[in-house]
Amino acid sequence: MGDWNKNIKEGFGTQTWVNGNKYEGEWAANRRTGKGTYWVCEDGKLRKQYTGDWVEDKRHGVGVFT
Repeated sequence: MGDWNKNIKEGFGTQTWVNGNKYEGEWAANRRTGKGTYWVCEDGKLRKQYTGDWVEDKRHGVGVFT
């Protein structure tokens, strides 16, 4: 769910994976880039969360990992 440009994720959106992991934030060229939150689920339960900056699908800069 979010913005698309010629089948490429751009702008703000949410992606949820089959295993329950989820990202909500900014996208550029199909990659997490900008501000966003990523949740990691294990056995159907939230285990980890990162909220902060992303560059080309990687945590970068200022953020909080819990």
